[in-house]
Amino acid sequence: MNTRPEIKIKPTRTDTILEAIGYIGLAALWIFVIVMYYKLPDVVPTHFNLAGEADGFGDKKTSFFLPIIATVQFLVLSTIQQNPEQFNYTVTITPENAERQYANAVRMIRALRVMLVVLFLVIEIYSDKEYIGLDFSNYLLTPLLLGIIVVPMSYFIIKSYRQR
Repeated sequence: MNTRPEIKIKPTRTDTILEAIGYIGLAALWIFVIVMYYKLPDVVPTHFNLAGEADGFGDKKTSFFLPIIATVQFLVLSTIQQNPEQFNYTVTITPENAERQYANAVRMIRALRVMLVVLFLVIEIYSDKEYIGLDFSNYLLTPLLLGIIVVPMSYFIIKSYRQR
């Protein structure tokens, strides 16, 4: 039985900005893929090794997989963030710290939604880089993708621990 208090977290300005960035990023991902679809050859890279070299190929229709996955994840996380009292926390939730912990957790979910959209957009841009005239190091991709997720998530976990 869950004895945690149920508190409605009011979005702050930062939360509203994160929401807007998430929706704009998701729209940008879809627009990018739709525009690029007509410029792509029939066979495109679908997978890259750790060195950033293409090692899997498929039909150009596979370009729509990432926006579809991003949209589903975005909507699932949007639903999940509605019930922060159901989340797992690194600290014990009490009536005194519940509002702070819930607000931090909901903001973390909002940030995660933005990070996932950015992650998928970077992967799409990277996959299509030769077709749009970009040239950057293959070795930067893996650290960039890890950094997009690890750095912000670490921030929220540390913040939660400090706010206990």
